[in-house]
Amino acid sequence: MIVSRGKDKWQIRIYLGMEKGEESWQYETFHGTKPDARKREREMKKAADDSPNAPIIVRSFKAYANEWLAHHIRKLMPNTADSYRQYINSAIEILGEMKMGEIEEHHLIRYFDALLDGTAGAITGKKHPKRAHKSQNTVAKHFWVLRKLFRDALKQDSPMEYMESYRVKQTKQILPTDEQAEKLLDRVSDDPVLAVIFDLAIWNGMRRGEIFALEWSDLKGNEISITKSLKHKQGTGWVIGPPKSANSVRSFVVDETTQSLLKKLRGMDNTVKLSGRIFTMTPNAFENRFDNIVKGEMGAAFTFHRLRHFCLTKMAEEGFTDAYIAERAGHDLNVLRGIYKHLGVKAKQRQDDQIMARRKITK
Repeated sequence: MIVSRGKDKWQIRIYLGMEKGEESWQYETFHGTKPDARKREREMKKAADDSPNAPIIVRSFKAYANEWLAHHIRKLMPNTADSYRQYINSAIEILGEMKMGEIEEHHLIRYFDALLDGTAGAITGKKHPKRAHKSQNTVAKHFWVLRKLFRDALKQDSPMEYMESYRVKQTKQILPTDEQAEKLLDRVSDDPVLAVIFDLAIWNGMRRGEIFALEWSDLKGNEISITKSLKHKQGTGWVIGPPKSANSVRSFVVDETTQSLLKKLRGMDNTVKLSGRIFTMTPNAFENRFDNIVKGEMGAAFTFHRLRHFCLTKMAEEGFTDAYIAERAGHDLNVLRGIYKHLGVKAKQRQDDQIMARRKITK
């Protein structure tokens, strides 16, 4: 609202919202022409809309999302906090200047579709990396974080209130077969670096970030200690940080073959550093080599992380206890039971036979 207070003198009044149950207003005396006063009113209104005291519906998504993230991130594990930052910053690129009350379901559908098919760059006008499209699991995580943000902000008026999860379809987790795992190890046997990386995943069930954060000092005799992980941090790049969870800090024994491969790698060159990371290539560079071998040469569809699942599934098939597998994998036992119950065909058939025979009555 603009009220004249004399020649070229105006009082500008902006509503800020409710504070402690009472209306809050901002006043400013402006000297100049009426068009200039109108321009100043718009500037003040925009600033007021992003004030914490302003009604939620008039605040920009960017202002509220950053405030919401700062409040919630303190309660999260480091890896989860990094993911939240990426999800929120990604949404800000698309929805940033929109008012919270203007965002409707169709805006969010367009956003999630853009993440899935890799066209987010077309919406923002920014160039995105080669692998701009997100997996269905990643988009589902974006969905649940934004759903929580809107529910906290708008309660039952959230534009996501009735949206179903953006997990478009359940995809079967593809594990390598025994033959594929053996072929993969044979394929990299002449490369001391790749041979160790694949061995640590296939035979020891390590995560990619744990492998690439390994230092020679983490190796003691026949044990490997996991105390850190290499992860990508938005705006910073690849950094060493804590592992995925408290359960991920662990030590486990490795067999003689793994020990031999590590010794060969350590002694293959007199200039090899005995401090710092063992594997100095970036995970992105490694993934390119992985894809060339697995998808290009072998025509297979499994990801590197599935090599870890393959290892733990094989351990379950061979009769290792859930508690032992969970400790070695760095998982909570309940999480392990939820993830790694995709036993192989042989183990399933053996247990199916047990079910069929267990109620037979001996006469």
